[in-house]
Amino acid sequence: MNNTKITPFNFHGNAVRVLIDEDGEPWFVGKDVAEVLGYANPQKAIRDHVDDEDRTVNESFTVNGTQGTLINESGIYSLVLSSKLPSAREFKRWVTSEVLPSIRKHGAYMTEQTVEQILSDPDTLIRLATDLKHEREARKQAEQQVMELEPKAQALDAFVSVEGSRSISETAKILTNNGVTITGTQLRRWMADNGWIFRSEGHWVAYAKAVDNGWLMMREYEASGTRSNGERFAFAPQVRVTRKGMEALHRKLFTFEDSLFEQEEGTWDD
Repeated sequence: MNNTKITPFNFHGNAVRVLIDEDGEPWFVGKDVAEVLGYANPQKAIRDHVDDEDRTVNESFTVNGTQGTLINESGIYSLVLSSKLPSAREFKRWVTSEVLPSIRKHGAYMTEQTVEQILSDPDTLIRLATDLKHEREARKQAEQQVMELEPKAQALDAFVSVEGSRSISETAKILTNNGVTITGTQLRRWMADNGWIFRSEGHWVAYAKAVDNGWLMMREYEASGTRSNGERFAFAPQVRVTRKGMEALHRKLFTFEDSLFEQEEGTWDD
């Protein structure tokens, strides 16, 4: 990505730089975002939490002499979700309610400062006439992107408010309330088919990768049951979905068709 325009924004005294590429797409300096969200190691946070398709580098932009990683709006949501700062949600709202509207209001080539320059310098009108068509196209693309990302932004608000973890059935209800219509049975099927959980001795168990990624956890039961012969037995640990796991599921399942979930009911129950 080259030939970008850098626009600085300020969040409570912290600089957050945004680069607008030739297509009008806003890319945020990952280091700025990660630091605002309280990550001690910004580059590690970006590697750990932001998907490859949501980050890039710019050959002409460097941070302290090295190429800086840039993240898109979806990447910001991923960092917000994993942040432990209470202000993370406020930062997300600032991005969606102030930064992005400001960029999209003036298009890919204009900020408030350049508008003033155009009014004071007639020569810039020549460039404005040339750029106008491209600016309108970029704005349309940006508006389309807002429509595509809005469900994720709304879901993020719901997931950030979730404390602790949830069962698979509870997670299915939360996803259904946020644009992904799915039952607990269907969700278990998807998780099993995609390497999140597996059956062991008649019980669901989380794969180590899903636990290491922070998507799932296993909760031990303190209580125990009693068999018909009076013998006591321990309940099997339960698979629990973290709020990071909910966000990941929402992102992966949002575009799925209902046909992908066609399965006999009862096969995938707890």
